[in-house]
Amino acid sequence: MLKSLSALAVIAAILGSFGMALAQCAPATIGVYFDAGGTAQSVAPIQHQNLVMYVVLFAEAPIGGAAWQLEVTSSQYSGQLIGPAGPNCQPPYCSYQDPPFWLMGLQSEGAVCLGDPFESGVRQGFGTCMSGYFGVPILLYTIIIHPWADILGGIEVDVNVVPEDYEGLVYADCSAQICDNVVGLTGHIGTTVIATESDSWGGLKALYR
Repeated sequence: MLKSLSALAVIAAILGSFGMALAQCAPATIGVYFDAGGTAQSVAPIQHQNLVMYVVLFAEAPIGGAAWQLEVTSSQYSGQLIGPAGPNCQPPYCSYQDPPFWLMGLQSEGAVCLGDPFESGVRQGFGTCMSGYFGVPILLYTIIIHPWADILGGIEVDVNVVPEDYEGLVYADCSAQICDNVVGLTGHIGTTVIATESDSWGGLKALYR
């Protein structure tokens, strides 16, 4: 059985790792995916249907915790992309100053979790040791968003370092050693699809028969 420290011990190690010597560990990736198995890195969202994003770690190692932060950017849209709806936003009467993706839910898989994905970054520790061997995906976080607006795509969700604490992305093994050889991957959100588009167009054409 893999040795496991408490989630609090892992969090303590992660929070106290600034300036400390980091362990030599197996390389890892932390990425944003659109399936819990960590296979789909791009998606075309459907308007008014919830979209689930998964933050997944891959490493051939025992996993005790991780620290990371998400950045959402678009070359085609300015302003906040994911966030709460405005106080007067009731579709279809929302303002385009409201974020096009509403933040509907956040769920950490860690027994202890500090921070949030978009603002402060996440520092989390598992209650029991997780095994990443043989390509097993380690689910870190689940994020539910709701696309209410028609967006042209070109949106990227990058996994970045928590800048206040680290020089690079990190995970902790089950002995609370901090490992920094982690690559952050990017999830791609494409053009929003309108689910009833073909039916609506067909109905419109029928009016002119």
